[in-house]
Amino acid sequence: MPKQSTPYRHIYRGSRLCEIAFPLGGIGTGTISLGGRGDLRDWEIFNHPGKGFHLPFTFFLGYFESENDKGVARVLESRIPPPYSGASGLPTGRVPGLPRLHSNTFRGEYPFAWLHFHDDLLPVQLSLEAFNPLIPMDVESSSLPVAFFRWRVRNPTEHALSATIALCLLNPIGLTGHELPGSRYHQQLGRNLNTWQEENALHGIFMTGGKPQPSDPHHGDITLMTDWYNVSYRLRWERAGWWDDAQNFWDDFVSSKGHLSSDPQASPSPDHQTDVATLALHAHLAPKSHVELPFLIAWRFPNLVNYWNSEPEVHGKHIGNHYATRFQSSWEAARYTFENLASLEKTTRAFHHALYRSTLPPFVLDAVGANISILRSPTVLYTADGRMNAFEGCGDRGGCCPMNCTHVWNYAMSAAFLFPSLERSVRLTDFCHNTRPNGHMAFRTLLPLSSTLWQFKPAADGQMGTILRAYREWTQCGDRKFLQTIWPGVQRALEFAWQPGSWDSDQDGVMEGEQHNTYDIEFYGPNPLCSVLYLGALRAAEEMARELGFYEKASEYRNRYEQGRTRLVELLWNGEFFRQIVTTTNSGAVQQQSPNQLPLEPEPLHQFGAGCLSDQLLGQWMAHVIGLGYLLPPELVKKAIGSVFRYNWKPDLSQHASVQRCYALNDESGLLLCTWPHGRRPRYPFPYADEVWTGIEYQVASHLIYEGKLEEGLAIVRGVRNRHDGVRRNPWNEFECGHHYARALSSWGLLLALSGIRYSAPANRLEILPRWSADPFRCLFTAGTAWGIVHLDREGVLELEVLWGSFALTDLCLPPIFGQNTTVCLQKQQVPVVYQDARLHLSPTLALKAGDKLHVEASSS
Repeated sequence: MPKQSTPYRHIYRGSRLCEIAFPLGGIGTGTISLGGRGDLRDWEIFNHPGKGFHLPFTFFLGYFESENDKGVARVLESRIPPPYSGASGLPTGRVPGLPRLHSNTFRGEYPFAWLHFHDDLLPVQLSLEAFNPLIPMDVESSSLPVAFFRWRVRNPTEHALSATIALCLLNPIGLTGHELPGSRYHQQLGRNLNTWQEENALHGIFMTGGKPQPSDPHHGDITLMTDWYNVSYRLRWERAGWWDDAQNFWDDFVSSKGHLSSDPQASPSPDHQTDVATLALHAHLAPKSHVELPFLIAWRFPNLVNYWNSEPEVHGKHIGNHYATRFQSSWEAARYTFENLASLEKTTRAFHHALYRSTLPPFVLDAVGANISILRSPTVLYTADGRMNAFEGCGDRGGCCPMNCTHVWNYAMSAAFLFPSLERSVRLTDFCHNTRPNGHMAFRTLLPLSSTLWQFKPAADGQMGTILRAYREWTQCGDRKFLQTIWPGVQRALEFAWQPGSWDSDQDGVMEGEQHNTYDIEFYGPNPLCSVLYLGALRAAEEMARELGFYEKASEYRNRYEQGRTRLVELLWNGEFFRQIVTTTNSGAVQQQSPNQLPLEPEPLHQFGAGCLSDQLLGQWMAHVIGLGYLLPPELVKKAIGSVFRYNWKPDLSQHASVQRCYALNDESGLLLCTWPHGRRPRYPFPYADEVWTGIEYQVASHLIYEGKLEEGLAIVRGVRNRHDGVRRNPWNEFECGHHYARALSSWGLLLALSGIRYSAPANRLEILPRWSADPFRCLFTAGTAWGIVHLDREGVLELEVLWGSFALTDLCLPPIFGQNTTVCLQKQQVPVVYQDARLHLSPTLALKAGDKLHVEASSS
């Protein structure tokens, strides 16, 4: 395999800037997006998604003047590209006619974005860095309602010069994120107030609104803050008609050389109006010097209510945001961020470096890193009760397909390894709230939690996959109390499958009954998607039962698994992949048939039958990720996943015919959800069969890598990220049924598969068995309650550095070069080690913590 050892760099420029919207915000706080040109767009902080929601007159601008030249004023964005169509031209609220910078480049490595601007008329070199804290395992530090901007101004000349960077921000309190106002005027605005506040070294403008009542969903406040010492400000532009307000401000800004006439008299805006405030930071630059000028936008909109369900028990009910329970105002959140910025930024950069300085392929890092942003998009809620809840994705103005949909979130892996406590909170909801006494799990959650559960048939794939995820959460934390808490629900959910009329009523280990699933229809008859997940659930439940001392149950689950494993192969294996046997009843009685035998009765609509389903081995992939091993014979698994690539991967879709939703087209490449390579395509196959979903592409790609098919897996990943190139799609928004779609969080599986890293907290065991052959190999690792970086070379030297948290380590599973006579040192002190069962057994168990470095060296003999 090729090597890749340099730091990852992916730079967008020109037309590739057009679709970029880089989200800035914390978990469950909403986001503000930084556009590719440096514009602020998609304001999604008002408890609603808000694609295309721009705040009028909200932009960065600057004034620069050297000793010998006339000053230059610019909106600090690159020039607006075509098209320029519109009934009245471009929106005046975006001040498109003001002079902008010639061009810029954009580099994004989530959670950091860097823009470098170019303009020969500027006497300075100008760049912008934007981010907000992201620290794995540290949920609170990663859920701050802030967006941080740092402008870097460099004087490349031999002369001193002055510089002003300012941010104009419209006070939006009263808007909901549904409107698209083009000016300061809207019927929902009025009595908005901007006040100047100073606290120690902090200065800023605090924005409130007098119109929304304290209980209203759009009640809240916003803070614009800096800790820069030399500032000026205007609390409001002139309240004038037509465009006189913007004209007056621009003229004053230029004539005053960027120094604003601070107005200490705050006054509420008239009804149906709001105000624009401006904060300016000033600096004097000596020759060849530079300065960094910081801005922070913080927000607090505490009143999240259920707008997405029609059930009267929950519709309109208050849910609340967790971040609002921590901070009583946006000013408080901004102050906290500045006071802790050094440590927050240092640790965030440590995570960024650990991920992006990996030697994994650059487009893999692109996929893994970019999709972490889903966790901090409006898709994910961090509610006032301290639990994570989530849509499947986001529409332009509302969440899609609420809430905690089990079959979609089966694919998602990023949260489980970055913020495992959040995933545990969802498992508590799944098994302690949503699982009925008979084991029927509501696969969507009604919020706020109450005695009312979502009324719909259970999802077979979602319910079984959630049992696998319960095992994943247990192995990540090792908390026996957590396992004991969820176990009764796990047992009921699994054994629901055996009830009369349910999925496996004949108890042969294969699902035959009506099976609602992620394709929003019912599969009738045995099929690999649901039945392999069922096998995985049996194995996971076996392990959890054994841990809790329920040995008879563990044996029962094991026997059912062994029976089902054999039966599934007999029924569904066609020599290349696993197909579906379509039945027309829920009796569960399925006669063994040959792979090419026609069904005895007419088939129901929307099945796949003889087709090759891309995620047919979803359960096997999950088992690989969480350490359950092979659920089916390895040789069949390898052949089946190879067939998925062979038949469903299309390097060019220009000849692909589909009338369904279109996520890839023309000469783009993509993985179709299903194909019928040997014919017998149903007249009306299941919905979405001809579509391309990035979440399943990543799942299949990482599964191919687990099976040693690296080139095939990487081809899929490369194809996905080539489609999200900034021209055709936003690199930080992979959509399916909505923006920032949760299924794309399967991309974390790429890192796990390529690195071969897996940690088990109950066993204190860390596996590092890379499938990517870079030398040296360097990669981020997570271990339940800690994370860091591992470095491995072919000479037999491994170094593991813990960067955050702590974890226990008893066993190390490493490549075969680390055999007998391997030495292990912690902080240069040798650790007793015994090599047994292809692993290094450390005695005593090590308690590794942040700052520790473990050095492992194979014997030269």
